[in-house]
Amino acid sequence: MMILTSSSKQQPSLPPTVSVPTPFDEKQDFVAAVLRHRRALSTYAQMLARERTAAEDLTLDTLERALRAVTRFKAGTNLRAWLMRIMRNLFTDGCRRSAVIRSVNAQIVMDEVAP
Repeated sequence: MMILTSSSKQQPSLPPTVSVPTPFDEKQDFVAAVLRHRRALSTYAQMLARERTAAEDLTLDTLERALRAVTRFKAGTNLRAWLMRIMRNLFTDGCRRSAVIRSVNAQIVMDEVAP
């Protein structure tokens, strides 16, 4: 067992964390700015999903993803375009995921049908 004394070497202190500046003073300002685009996001989601409940889910998922990514938003860029890109990426990922699921399900059916 090692006993530390006052003459023992101390661990170097860690550097302070660096926060990425956003063009918004407070997170509340960012939330308000994001929510101002909700109608446009809902319209775009409806165009992509073509089903009301799927569009609502896509809109909420986009808002959640944007609020979690506040530090990745670059000052001076177009917030609406950033939100639309998040939505488009979520939609594309969902389409890919469902295509894989359909493919796996089709293979399972084919395996069951084949003697």
